Amino acid sequence: LGIERQYSRDLASLVEACECAILILDSEARVIEANPAASALLARNEGLIDKRGLRFAGQPVRALTDAVRAACSRTGTRRGATIPVKRRPGRRPLLLYVLPLADPASMPLVGFHSARAAVFVLDPERPPVGRLDTFAASYQLTSAECQVLEHLAFGEAPPEIAKALDIGLATVRTHLHRLFDKTGARRQPELVALLWGSCPPIRKR
Repeated sequence: LGIERQYSRDLASLVEACECAILILDSEARVIEANPAASALLARNEGLIDKRGLRFAGQPVRALTDAVRAACSRTGTRRGATIPVKRRPGRRPLLLYVLPLADPASMPLVGFHSARAAVFVLDPERPPVGRLDTFAASYQLTSAECQVLEHLAFGEAPPEIAKALDIGLATVRTHLHRLFDKTGARRQPELVALLWGSCPPIRKR
């Protein structure tokens, strides 16, 4: 139990230190943990509110509840999801990457026993988090793959990436498959989360 408590404290400290917004949710989409960046985002009421569970301001929440259920599924494949969240006119939507956490039975973390999903919040109007060059070196990515990944980190879909890079959609998909092969990620949300987790920006203390 002592080791579990220490691991839980280390995990909470890491989440808190990351400058990207991270929320830890239970099976009802209630917020268990929110790092300072996520708390500040919720306080600004930019499309997200925390009221008896994480909600979208003035928008249907079905996509979020479905994503949390998929992350918590005990039958079939537990999977992540990408959800756009509208903001006021003139602002680009926030992007939520909802990812499943390990089964608590196999990872009984003190204080995190009800945690079921992690939500990474991407603001496309801010620079992409992490150092792409460090990530690229770790996974031996080509410059073309890095370009696709950078646009993906800004929340762009493959057709948008193809247009921005002036390449064919099939070429973008080829680069994506190579990114999946090299990193071990299986879906786009998992790939972006891996980018954040591999080289997160940490606040100086």
